[in-house]
This record gives sequence, structure tokens and C-alpha cells, in this order.
Amino acid sequence: MATGFDSEEVVGEKYPTFASIAQDLSSLTPPVPMHHSIDATKISTYKALQPSSSSSSSTHPDTDTDIDTGPYDTIAFMFPHTGGLSTDVNRQVRANQNLIVEFFRSCLQLNSTSPSKASTTSSSHSTSTSNPPPPPPSSSHSSLPSSTPSTSSVKPRKQPPPFLKTRGKIIITLFERSPYTLWNPRDLARHVGLKVLESFKFDWADYPGYAHVRTLGHIEGGGAWRGEDRSARMYVFEKVELDQDQGGEREREVEDRGGRARGKKDSGRGVKRSRDGDKEDSESGDE
Repeated sequence: MATGFDSEEVVGEKYPTFASIAQDLSSLTPPVPMHHSIDATKISTYKALQPSSSSSSSTHPDTDTDIDTGPYDTIAFMFPHTGGLSTDVNRQVRANQNLIVEFFRSCLQLNSTSPSKASTTSSSHSTSTSNPPPPPPSSSHSSLPSSTPSTSSVKPRKQPPPFLKTRGKIIITLFERSPYTLWNPRDLARHVGLKVLESFKFDWADYPGYAHVRTLGHIEGGGAWRGEDRSARMYVFEKVELDQDQGGEREREVEDRGGRARGKKDSGRGVKRSRDGDKEDSESGDE
């Protein structure tokens, strides 16, 4: 499935090619669901995106093809960017690092923030994300003396299925130049307990029809540059089981290629910052 931060109406206004792209995705078998108004920092809290807890697969009503409704295998965030919040590079770095960290945390269900209302192009998906209020106590409870324990049994709320399965992958794609190199996605991933697997050059030719767009929308004449003309890199991280270690979390020891056990330590964010006073326009055209 595909998600985006803007509403469907705003996407259509900002990107003239959206209508044809949406048509292409809808014509695939099975169609690709498109969800709008999705905040990536709360992605696991949207009901329309949550895996099913009743079955690991279902059948598409129109095509009779199997649909995997279990926890996600891979979640990719292509060219994340907060937009033109500031022209100061230090503020841009901090804002985008926070965006990535909160995205990681939501994929791992470490956040508890309720999302705003989301919209979807498919009417079969519910957009309601609010939980029903707890039932009021029965009248029999109120008449009991305070020293008498309640005999009613309240079933604990069923834990939701994991959003991303264990050993599932999270992919971040960034340009290979400043200020993106200052974001340090590897350290951000370690900070939340993800395992760093690998990174490699993003080959635009492997994704025919895909193009980078700016958060501010289409620019007449194409603007000063195109994302496809710049080098980019994909970073791959893995969800691993966590152990509690004196109140903190760390990755379980895993076997490296040589067969020796090794442990991952939380290295912190390791934020690099430019010299004080440096200012720079956003490389995504988000001034």
C-alpha cells in the first residue's frame, strides 16, 4: 500500500501527475490501496493501516487474490522531509532527525499518541481511530462497601498484533549530500533499538516511473534541479527482539558471520551539526 501526508485534495493540487499515477496503481491486480492524511510519526496507530489480528491472510473481493493482512514485512519511507520549517541548517537537521526517530518509534509501536483523522481512497477501510470509552460501573459496584473487593472480572484489552514483524525491515532513502548526510540515520535507528543491516546506492533505473517530488509541490519549469539527477542511498534496518537490561533495552546478542556472539550498544543519536551561523536552503526545495 501507499501512504502520504497530504490529503487527497491537496495532493491533486500540488502534483499534476497524481491523477494518472493513482489510476495506474488502482488498475493493478490487486489494486494498491492509497491512504492520505497519514502522519508517518503515528503510522502504526491508524486503524486503516493496522494488520488484522484474526487472520494472516484474506481474499480480495474483486480479484480473488490473496492479501497478506499480517504484520508488515517491509516499511519504506522515501525521501523523508519536514518541509521548509527553517532555512537554518541546524534547525532543519534537528527537525528531520526527530521526524525519522518518531517514524521508527511508531513502526515499533513505542508511541502512544493518537493520530488525527485519516482519509483513504478505498471506502472499505475504516478511518476511525478513537477507542470507545470504558463502560460505566454497574449499580451493584457502587453499593459495595469500600472494604469489600469487587467480584466483577474485567477482561484485559487484547494486545494489538505487531505492526512490523520481528526481523521485518524499515527502509529510509536519502540524498547523498549535505544536509541529509548530517541526519545520521544509522545512529537514529540504533537509538530506538533497530539493527543496522546495510546501505546501498539507490538506483533510479530500478524503479521505472518513480520520481522524487518536493513537499512544496510542482514547480513550473521543473525548478533548479531534479531528484533523479542526484545520488541517493537506501538504508536498511531490522526489527530485532529486545531484552530488558536494568530498565533499558538493548539488542539481543546475535551471531555474526564468524560465529561469534556480539552485542549492539546504544550509541545515541550522534548528531553532527554544522558551524554556528551556517544557513542553507532546503535541498528538497522547501524554503
